[in-house]
Amino acid sequence: MPCSSSTACFAFRAEINDRWDFRGWLDIGADLSIQRGTARDQDWTDSDAEALHLDRYLGAERVHIAEADPMRVADVVIDNRVLEHAHVRRRTPACGHPDARQARCRTGCGASPR
Repeated sequence: MPCSSSTACFAFRAEINDRWDFRGWLDIGADLSIQRGTARDQDWTDSDAEALHLDRYLGAERVHIAEADPMRVADVVIDNRVLEHAHVRRRTPACGHPDARQARCRTGCGASPR
């Protein structure tokens, strides 16, 4: 079975929802995102790395989150705040009903997690 992976932050836009079989959201929070991105991008942005993440990326991500609500529609949400202890926080059954605690949907449809 072919598999493709993408690290696109904006993969939850409504106009491309039908192009994905599975989507995950790495949740780290805004402050940590800026901190990690600034450290990672310092070499190619010189002293502008923090400004780039604060002014451009964070603003765009906030709009995307408000419009697409990726944590709600993701197939899996992974808490990635501590890299050494990343863990699945929520899985969504194939029916689309969020269920964080059980292997099957609590609505009674009987779907297993995707």
